[in-house]
Amino acid sequence: MSELCDLSAVELRRLIGRKKVSPLELLDSCLRRIRATDGAINVMTKQLGHVIQRHTIVGTQTANASIFRAGENVVSLIKDAGRVTPTQQANGRLAFVVDAGRAIGYDRASGGPTAFYTVITDAGRNLITAFPGRPGM
Repeated sequence: MSELCDLSAVELRRLIGRKKVSPLELLDSCLRRIRATDGAINVMTKQLGHVIQRHTIVGTQTANASIFRAGENVVSLIKDAGRVTPTQQANGRLAFVVDAGRAIGYDRASGGPTAFYTVITDAGRNLITAFPGRPGM
């Protein structure tokens, strides 16, 4: 059986009415889904393309940009950023600033390696950009 939270309201009502599923089981299923996806950052193809073109060594638009180190799994870094508490920017966007605990790239502002990276999303946590370093540094 699929997760209860994946079923339609009609199907859930039928199952609950026949006492095949309890409301508590449905609640537990929904809470598991929330815990599994809470904080997740939605990585969209177009925006990921921007990050790769602008902030990786294979990119063609890297002039004056911070660059992730060769071999860094940028998608994993972006996903991991969802675990930190974001700061809301004046424009409503969210800035997730992460200390990776190791050098992950070159920060153009400081002119050297950095362990910090920033992921910017809209209010719905949809990726806008990601780059090594901190915003405004």
